[in-house]
Amino acid sequence: MEIRRAATGRAARRPRLLKVTCVFGIVASFLLFTYNPQFGCWLSLLGTVLVLAFSRLAWPGEWAARVGFRIPVMEILSSCVLLLVCVAVSYTMVRIAAGGAGVSFTPFFARENMVFRLVHTAGQTVNEEMVLGALLLGVVSRRCARARFIVVSVLVAVVFALLHFAFYAFRPESAVNYGILSIPALLSVFGAGVLRNNLILHYRHVGFAWAIHLGWNLVFLNSSLSAGGSRLNEPRQFNLLLGHPIMVVVVLAAMAATIVLCRKKLFAQRDRPAHLAPL
Repeated sequence: MEIRRAATGRAARRPRLLKVTCVFGIVASFLLFTYNPQFGCWLSLLGTVLVLAFSRLAWPGEWAARVGFRIPVMEILSSCVLLLVCVAVSYTMVRIAAGGAGVSFTPFFARENMVFRLVHTAGQTVNEEMVLGALLLGVVSRRCARARFIVVSVLVAVVFALLHFAFYAFRPESAVNYGILSIPALLSVFGAGVLRNNLILHYRHVGFAWAIHLGWNLVFLNSSLSAGGSRLNEPRQFNLLLGHPIMVVVVLAAMAATIVLCRKKLFAQRDRPAHLAPL
């Protein structure tokens, strides 16, 4: 009897050890491969493949729902339309902000290596939506099992904004992308985080959130903004563009629209622990 109990205990520990190892692999893949385009545009997509592979090992049968990849066909098509709309709106907003500040603006499609930038940005944004979006929302949803989804959305958006602040502020001051994000820029990042979280929690996939994120980053991070003969680094771009009053209003208005659109699910009382498959 004791031998049988010991064997059962080892069998139970084995899947848990595998799951913990896979979660570590997901985090490591995300951190190592998402933000290093200098080593190759394909690196972020390698990170995507690894995140998906580790997720499938960790949660067989429900991995697609956990990472937000269980997307109905019609909503895939709608996401593609939203991506095009977001690129157009982002392009317009960046031109307005850059022109008002006297900053030279060269859009991403007019620069060299456009395909390189597109490939890297696609991988970078989908990795963030899977790990900092669907998976993180799932973890917080389970830990705050009785909290309404709007609370989960706001909590994760706060983390999202703080991570952006830390990502630039905690570099050496001599680093190219060192900088302190302004309050208006952080407010826009927070609003975008709530918007993204609301869409993921409501639709139970990352399709719409990824479309918005990719559309914005294609224009925002892949265009060239220059002042005084030198290119603005990323924190200065954040402060100029996301900190622009019109941008803050647009982002917060879009955030409010998703709260209204998704209010039934976001404000519903949750009487039992949440299950992550689906979110």
